[in-house]
Amino acid sequence: MSEKGVGVVIGASALGIGIAAQLLNAGWQVHLLDSSPDLAGKAVAQLRVLRPPLLFLPEYLSQIKLGGLSDLTVCREADWVVEAIADNFELKRRLLHRLELFLGPETMLSTTTRFFTLRSLLVGSSDMLHQRLFATHFSAPPRYHKLVEVAATETTDPNLLERFCVFAEETLGHRVVMVHDSPGFVAMRVFTAHFFDVLHLALESELDIEKVDALTGPLIGRPYGIFQMADRLGLETLVQQARALSSAIPDDPLHNRMYLPSVLETLLTEKHWRGFWPQEGNLVLDLQTGEYRPPQTVTIDPNDPFLVCVQESLFAYLDAIRPQIATTELAVDQAMEWGFGWSKGPFVLEAERRGRLYAAPSPSPQYLTQSHWPIIEQGPLGAFRDLGDGVACFCLHPPDNRLTIPTLEFLLKALERAESEFLALVVTGESRDFTAGFSLVRWWEAISQGDFAQIEDDITVAQAVYLRLAHATIPLVGAIQGFTRGGGAELALHLPTLHLSPETYLGLTQVSAGLLPSFGGISELYARVGDARSVLQLVMGGQVSTSAYEAQRRGFLRPQDTIARNADRLFYEARQRALELTDSPLPVAPLPPPPTDPAPLRAAMAEMHAQGRITPHELRLSGAVIQVLCGGPTDPTSLRERERIACLELCHEPLTHERIRHLIETGQPLRN
Repeated sequence: MSEKGVGVVIGASALGIGIAAQLLNAGWQVHLLDSSPDLAGKAVAQLRVLRPPLLFLPEYLSQIKLGGLSDLTVCREADWVVEAIADNFELKRRLLHRLELFLGPETMLSTTTRFFTLRSLLVGSSDMLHQRLFATHFSAPPRYHKLVEVAATETTDPNLLERFCVFAEETLGHRVVMVHDSPGFVAMRVFTAHFFDVLHLALESELDIEKVDALTGPLIGRPYGIFQMADRLGLETLVQQARALSSAIPDDPLHNRMYLPSVLETLLTEKHWRGFWPQEGNLVLDLQTGEYRPPQTVTIDPNDPFLVCVQESLFAYLDAIRPQIATTELAVDQAMEWGFGWSKGPFVLEAERRGRLYAAPSPSPQYLTQSHWPIIEQGPLGAFRDLGDGVACFCLHPPDNRLTIPTLEFLLKALERAESEFLALVVTGESRDFTAGFSLVRWWEAISQGDFAQIEDDITVAQAVYLRLAHATIPLVGAIQGFTRGGGAELALHLPTLHLSPETYLGLTQVSAGLLPSFGGISELYARVGDARSVLQLVMGGQVSTSAYEAQRRGFLRPQDTIARNADRLFYEARQRALELTDSPLPVAPLPPPPTDPAPLRAAMAEMHAQGRITPHELRLSGAVIQVLCGGPTDPTSLRERERIACLELCHEPLTHERIRHLIETGQPLRN
């Protein structure tokens, strides 16, 4: 399969355009076909404005071509054809039979059917279709869900199936779980049945939603309680899935549970449904009355009888259906972990509850994380690890990988030790986000007490550590993912080489607090972009990139920085990149450009203020950034010195105080 292939998506449904977007994100050319080109065009128009965006960059849409079902000849040149029309059995069957005439000799063909088996769709088909067709179930939208379940029959060509699995993981960036050819696949069937079962158990036990969500959320390794997750998926969607599953699998062990109790049915049919946890107001649904009320504080016990009942019911269900849906317990666990973000699958939890050993196979090297490697030294909110082959690692700890002065001092110590004992160093984090940066509360407390010396000390320490990282004497690679803002973004900008997850949201956001980057962020950005006006726009915009590719387009990355296709391979690839750099060091970074005339920049910002596009304080902030960029020599030391002075001056500003206080109290920026 070519690295930049051709994909054909038939069906401009929400799932269809999501798959098309993933192919575009991978650099492929895409043909999107529907019953008419106009319908396909309407879907693409929707793709342009969807939020959160499905595309890494909007210009990727230039690689999509629209067509109708009379244009199936384009399938002859395709690497992959995916059928994503509505779940109508006869429509799917007729389309798949038509496609037999248009497939190229190496074309992969999959269906996104959820409630019909491959065997039923293949009745009366040729041997070629029996060998080519397999099922792919993506969670929507595919960009933000790593799971793809793949089902095949005994007649599916195993080489073709293996080719698709490699493509799905290495090109599209998903994680593949092989499942049996059964309605609902694994993740959707299990969660749908589990949700309705817990709903009825809660009603029978007369438990409030607050208590149930507290017991079925982070306490057992799930990002959300079960009712919170239902709100994210949509109750109507879950009801539709339950009805379809009940029709397709009438002998399902939880068949008699997959219906809405009357109180919820009434809310839905009378259009009064606002969710279990309405988005507006601090309210929660009372399951007994159907009324909305303020939530109550609950206490949770890991041994709560209701939680035990829920876990036993789920395990009994899985014990009964597992042979129908997957070959192994591991496949079920992976489907729930990768599909719903559970840190532990149901079989792992059951093994822990019963005190028995769960022997899961070790992941392949490409999917090893830092936790697989031994800790050499533990520090405040960070750990120093030995990755083997002469590579060390410094990793920030959860919950939010918050940076502190002791953490930076330990990072500096780790760098010095790595330079004396190792060949290379990887810097990364252990949670979904690289780092939330420095605590704004710490500086607000210092400002409130008039202790500006503490702020100056923090800036001095951070600048020294960051500059030392930028000039490391061994290869240093940052494995960066998730939200990386403020002082955390400045840290990333100082790492000599970056390897980023596609879902990296990078930005210098200090202006929202009435401050400016002061740890060397302006200096490093100036060295990359080389244009004072562009740096001013990036700093004053304070925007966070919507992907690593957008960060690259904005100028945050350098030529040596790379982006992973699969986020789960990020750490391994960063380690391999560090090893490569031990044999081929990076070239010496070019000198930053000479100072820019500040007058045009100040005039442009003054005009924006006169037009009402920026506030008085933002005009003040822009002046501070211009002074840093244009107020003297542009060597790293001089730029950082001006950053420090400008930030300290802003810390005395009442309007900055208003921004910081508002941000801390509300979590929202204030424009004053």
